[in-house]
Amino acid sequence: MNYGMNISNQDFHSFETGAPLLALLLLGVSWLLHRYKSTPHPMTLGETLANVVIFVIWRFGFFAGGLALQFWIFTKISNRIPWQVPNTLAFMMLAVLVADFLYYWKHRAEHRVNLLWTEHSVHHSSQEFNLSTSLRLPWIGSYMNWIFFVPALGVGFSPAQILFGHQVVLAYQYLVHTEFVRKLGVFELLLNTPSHHRVHHGRNPAYLDKNYAGIFILWDHLFGTFAPEQEPVEFGITSPVNSQNPFVINVQPWLELYKNIKQARTPKNFFQILVMSPGHGCTDRTTSLLNY
Repeated sequence: MNYGMNISNQDFHSFETGAPLLALLLLGVSWLLHRYKSTPHPMTLGETLANVVIFVIWRFGFFAGGLALQFWIFTKISNRIPWQVPNTLAFMMLAVLVADFLYYWKHRAEHRVNLLWTEHSVHHSSQEFNLSTSLRLPWIGSYMNWIFFVPALGVGFSPAQILFGHQVVLAYQYLVHTEFVRKLGVFELLLNTPSHHRVHHGRNPAYLDKNYAGIFILWDHLFGTFAPEQEPVEFGITSPVNSQNPFVINVQPWLELYKNIKQARTPKNFFQILVMSPGHGCTDRTTSLLNY
């Protein structure tokens, strides 16, 4: 039996073309389901359209540049690594596992470092939770977060393997943005499920900074950031954006950061504002990395 698997750039781009189309198709199904079955939080037209517009602008205005930047940087680094893992099915599966592990730390940093939270808070700012919420993406995210996946290059994964693994992690998470699916029994122990991800999107004090997992909830159990869904979830961030304008949703967090940066009186203050935990007078959060 041949377990070889050659992933070409064409294969990768085919995945990147098909996945968004499938996501929009499933979004249409979700919209119909919400018309016939109630959930704790409705799926409103205004919020859904805002999320779709944000996604379309990201996909056709920002995604290609961010992906090209990552390929370029990863290739430059990979060319200096004297070893490389095989391009086989087994190692592609391992690449997904490695990408998922690195995604956990990227996601955790996005909640604990003010500069990264400014970017990531866009995704959390909706007070609804459905498949359209997963499309509420920060436009410049792919330009900022590539650095967390560089360690995979050091062990020999190729740029295509890393980016493919990361995209599989992101694609999986599309499906966990729903209130239709409650608990999944034994799968709750291993996988990031809709229940676990609802906790992650909650602004309840008990749910803040919990369940960073992409695919495997194991990472949260190992590193002390797991919380089960118990009390009803209040979605959103602690200081709501209160807008369905896609540009306001993506730009307002940066304006808030700029206002705080203007108050910096020394280079040390400037650096502290960028790296301190949200909640120290910088954004809208109430938790602190300094107290973690």
